[in-house]
Amino acid sequence: MLHTPSILLCASDHEQLRLRLSLASSPPRPNGMLATLQTELSRAVVVPDEDLSPAVVRIGSQVRVQDLQSGEVESYTVALPEQADPDQGRISVLAPLGLAVLGNAIGDEFDWAMPGGNRHLRILAVA
Repeated sequence: MLHTPSILLCASDHEQLRLRLSLASSPPRPNGMLATLQTELSRAVVVPDEDLSPAVVRIGSQVRVQDLQSGEVESYTVALPEQADPDQGRISVLAPLGLAVLGNAIGDEFDWAMPGGNRHLRILAVA
């Protein structure tokens, strides 16, 4: 499946990210990451925490992603910014790759702009 027009977010993740966005943008500062986060939150379908499928990436999910251009497979845990530690395999939900996978499910394919260029990704597994 190619990038869908909406993503699924559980209510608690949506609320945490909405709050972080409102705190970070007051006073307003131009910031590409904040604009991307706002876009993602605006296209999200929000569901009660207990109704979110375990196949959907949320904060705290361990995810395995394949770059469909290079074939490279990466595994990491999506974490809150203060818990991110790349050496431990935890990436921030607010990093480009964290925002890219959030709300997508196993089997989803999508394009995402990364600092090193556009990537075409597929979610292989979520735990």
